[in-house]
Amino acid sequence: MGNVSNDSDSQSTPIQTMFLNTLPSDIILAIFLYLDQQDCLTCMRVCQAWYGCVPQYAQGVWKTVRFSAIDARTDNRLREKCLGKHVKTMVFDTFELEDDLYRMMNKVIGWDCTELETLELKNCTTADQDTFLLLLKQLAAQRMTCLKMAQHNSNVAFLHLFGVCPKLTHFTYEATEEAYVDHNVYSVEPMVCESTTLPATECKSLVYLCLDAALHGRLRLIPILKKCPNLEYLLGLSSTTYISVQMSFPRHYNACAIPLDTVFIWCPKITHIATNNAWFNLSDEEEMVKAEKCPGLCHFAVCEASDHSVTEISPHLLQNQQTLKHLSINAYPYFASKGDWSSVFRSLHLFQLRTLECYEIQFDIASLIAILNQCPRLDTLILRRIPLIFDESSVRQLRRIPRLRKLDLEGGTFDDEFRLTTLFERFPALETLQLSRVSTTLDLDAVMEHLKQLKYLELIDINRLKCNQPMTELTAAARQSKIQVVNLDSVPNVSDKLLQVFAHAPALRSLRARLEPNLCSEDGLTKFATLLRNTVIENLNIYHVRCMSYTMLDALGNLPHLTNIVVTNPSLGNSPAFGRMFFLHPPTQVDKDGLVQMLRCSKSLEYLYSPKIAIIASNGKAIDFDAAIALLQQELPQYTIQAVMDDNKVVLPRLNPIELQKVLCSVSINRVDNT
Repeated sequence: MGNVSNDSDSQSTPIQTMFLNTLPSDIILAIFLYLDQQDCLTCMRVCQAWYGCVPQYAQGVWKTVRFSAIDARTDNRLREKCLGKHVKTMVFDTFELEDDLYRMMNKVIGWDCTELETLELKNCTTADQDTFLLLLKQLAAQRMTCLKMAQHNSNVAFLHLFGVCPKLTHFTYEATEEAYVDHNVYSVEPMVCESTTLPATECKSLVYLCLDAALHGRLRLIPILKKCPNLEYLLGLSSTTYISVQMSFPRHYNACAIPLDTVFIWCPKITHIATNNAWFNLSDEEEMVKAEKCPGLCHFAVCEASDHSVTEISPHLLQNQQTLKHLSINAYPYFASKGDWSSVFRSLHLFQLRTLECYEIQFDIASLIAILNQCPRLDTLILRRIPLIFDESSVRQLRRIPRLRKLDLEGGTFDDEFRLTTLFERFPALETLQLSRVSTTLDLDAVMEHLKQLKYLELIDINRLKCNQPMTELTAAARQSKIQVVNLDSVPNVSDKLLQVFAHAPALRSLRARLEPNLCSEDGLTKFATLLRNTVIENLNIYHVRCMSYTMLDALGNLPHLTNIVVTNPSLGNSPAFGRMFFLHPPTQVDKDGLVQMLRCSKSLEYLYSPKIAIIASNGKAIDFDAAIALLQQELPQYTIQAVMDDNKVVLPRLNPIELQKVLCSVSINRVDNT
């Protein structure tokens, strides 16, 4: 296309103008929809005719635009010509300097991008609220219905913001972690000059409000909620932010709590509540909004705390039990005076409930059985850090829950191994089973026999794993299974024979296992690697591997879908067989020729990580680290190989990054991209 300037001074030729002059406009529009924004800019450099016409035909390509701080300091005349009122979604991403953000906002206003429908600010600062609100008003006053402020580092005058965005229906504000723990940031509304912007008197259009910040309930939240009569979604502190900084919360801090009694008076149409430190993940918000709308409270996530006890929360559960589809109850970490939910659970009849999540609250096993028996449509059950004892009399009273697909149980004790088997019988449709720090003996035979639909199996820190049936019968069951993901961590008796069983599962995509060193051999692991051809394995992560033979590596290299390998033999570890005492392991021995063969054969491998290895030559002796690097460089010319220190590892962002580490050194290997 030649070196054409931004203004495209080159003259148009007949062949260049024929395309635009002869084809119908709707055909041209359809063609340009296949281009991306950079393609459009390239087309504009062809000639003067294209420079003038491409922006007109490519408006559909520019409905969404993204800007960073560098765009505020530079000019791009080609892109500027493509922007205008047709831009509907705009993202300002990472403006560390406030002046850069305001300069960029002024630019897009000058380009007539004043009919935005969605605006998103990521990692931005808006301490000067007067300037920010004045610019926002010019962008938002016409059509804007959705505003997101993610990882925001400044307090915001929310009522004034709603005043300059009169048509706003969805608003999300997520504070940065630094601002989150500094409660003084959000204790009061920031000062705003009333002569430039006025606070909203009523927010009738707002239906979705997510304020992920430690706002003072009485001073900040209540004035907002009083002005939102049509609010349907009220979401508060998210689980991701809350977990990461929970130790920074003073024990007495409950300023974010809001009075539930009056929320339903101010916002009578509300259907989703997740607030007062409730366990809520912002990544779920899209699915929540897409969910089928129905009258009444559908989603209720709440945290038990000093001013939100069982007594204050339970009336709302009873009042909305006919409509609730998602119920999540957790306890504030520093709240010592936890109430007993047992009587509340016994009185609930949640016929519409799909998800039940309980974290660190108190209730007995009989009340859990009672509430489960009243939830015939339950799909997901999550119980974490609750010291329940599953005894025979209680478990036998549990009815079948035919729709339950996920069970996540952390903590708890089964007084007999058969109690867990009985539980499996009650959940015939279970697809995800996650057991963590559960005191029990898990019968793998029962898992394979009763959970025919199981796709995800995660066992962490289980007392004992046993298999009564012969391995041949387990292998036959694995062939008929739907298991896709297996994670066995700190589980005793994990042997190479058990891995071989899972290697017969045709849908297996990911396997992570911490092996019992005394129950694994080189031949057993080699057979396991060979059997993986029966699967569609993509991710393989196994710990306590003593050696990787040529045959094993060659087999891994021939797996067509394998993209990630992590094989380790940690120098410090623990083992249930040794009473969890620390012990030393020698480095994993990796056959050099096998490693080369695997890298040459594999068409899919993207990442391999094996810390503390000894690269072994064909004569059976370990190769000096520097010599090993030289040999790999010589035999793998299609890779770039780099030795780096462990404390300052470098993984090049190219195709197939491979890391090999020995003591304090590692090798970074990257396939050369010939394209």
